[in-house]
Amino acid sequence: MPPPIFAAVSGRLALVSAGCLLVAACSTGAVPRSPAGDLSVALPAPTSLLRLARGGGAVHAYDGRTLADLDWTSEPLPAISVVVGADADQRRVIAVDTKRGLLSLDLGTRRARPLGAGGVAAVALGPDGTVWSIDTALVVTAITRRSTTRTPGLLTSLPRAVFGALSGRLLAFDRSGTMLHAVGGSLPAADAPIVNGAIATTMYAELFAVAADSGVVLYEPDRTRPPRFVEVEGRARAVAFSPSGHRFYVGTESEGLREFDRFGDANERGRIELPGPVEALRMDREGRWLLAKPAGRDSVWVIDLEARKAVAAIATSWAADLPVVSAPGLVAVRWQTDVVLVNVGGPKPVEAARVPGGAADAWLATAWSPIRKAVPAADSTPAVPQPTPEDSIEAKIDSVLAEEPSADPPATEATPEVVVAEERPTGLVYLQVSSSRNPAWVNNLAEQLKRQGLKASVLSPAMPDEPYRVVLGPYPTRAAAEEAGRQVGMPSFVIMVAPPAGQR
Repeated sequence: MPPPIFAAVSGRLALVSAGCLLVAACSTGAVPRSPAGDLSVALPAPTSLLRLARGGGAVHAYDGRTLADLDWTSEPLPAISVVVGADADQRRVIAVDTKRGLLSLDLGTRRARPLGAGGVAAVALGPDGTVWSIDTALVVTAITRRSTTRTPGLLTSLPRAVFGALSGRLLAFDRSGTMLHAVGGSLPAADAPIVNGAIATTMYAELFAVAADSGVVLYEPDRTRPPRFVEVEGRARAVAFSPSGHRFYVGTESEGLREFDRFGDANERGRIELPGPVEALRMDREGRWLLAKPAGRDSVWVIDLEARKAVAAIATSWAADLPVVSAPGLVAVRWQTDVVLVNVGGPKPVEAARVPGGAADAWLATAWSPIRKAVPAADSTPAVPQPTPEDSIEAKIDSVLAEEPSADPPATEATPEVVVAEERPTGLVYLQVSSSRNPAWVNNLAEQLKRQGLKASVLSPAMPDEPYRVVLGPYPTRAAAEEAGRQVGMPSFVIMVAPPAGQR
């Protein structure tokens, strides 16, 4: 294995999801643990959970609601170091192998191909599908569908964490966690100081928040407005945005979970009591469930944001991929050598299904699912062997709510070797049928489609240099949008956009 490039994580800095996270490069069979401050986003049902063998081999797809095998496998992949994320629009999974090679797995053809020249030290998957990589020689490469742009000299040192933004820029944070470098896109490269702390971003990375002890600092990297400080009681330790970016949640050391409105004066909306201090948060795609890692414990608290309470505590490790909300009310976790699906949506949390021997591999929740195979019905949960008392996760559900934190410090993590940006939420699902910079033309086309009985609308540009989009929808799932696309009789493709700010 090559010598370590990145120093071990210190303090509470960890950048994630619409932001990013630090992932330790793993030897075969090893399961990395996510650092404090992690935030990732799960996707709504129907979903697939993709299982990538760390030692190399085919990728397998499982139903996110039942853990049923979907009878889909890819061609064999080499040994995997980290999984970057899934690009739903282009139907591909981005990963880094143990030789620092960047891979793209096409979910349609089931084949993998290399991206870039190798030597990868940092990776970010942008919300527009752009893959950003930084190699050990500090060459920044932006890979899109049609072009690959390699630019040396934009960075002076290897970053500690990276984000891909919808503005077409790469946001890289230095090792100290106190400086942001913004490169790429139409704007010149720029540096800006930030405070040190756990960081989360919105879906498009147009805003990020830093949990900094006495409060949260909100930054807009592509605007000249100064940062905003929001005071938080109880020492802020972790932060997470709702899928729309309208609200953000702060995990504290002594005051439970705090909910804030991002807009206006960032007023506090309420509090949720928790059994102890929080060191990491992970939001689901629908904004209903929030996972919290308790400080000093190998467990996860499952928070129902509608009921405004913690509904379960599950003994499990906390890693870059798991635990994750794989479908509404269902949390996939590692338990000993297996991956277990826990149903937290009923009167009592119970084990719903498990994949024996799955804990050693990497898992990725994605909205994509094999089109040719129907998703199993809700009552098709595979039979699960009755566990022995020593192997039962049932006894460890909720028991950790009453446990005291361990007096021993957490185990020292392996030195991270690759900085990776995690998969982003995908937003509302539409069919795009046309685009133009002429608003009168697109409005006229949308009206024509409406007169044909189609649910058409126009999406305004998110950035000044983007076109107007004529779309049909939204649809409840990607599969529903694809089925509609086969029936409309015109060229179209699926896009996903952020939900309106008023939604979660």
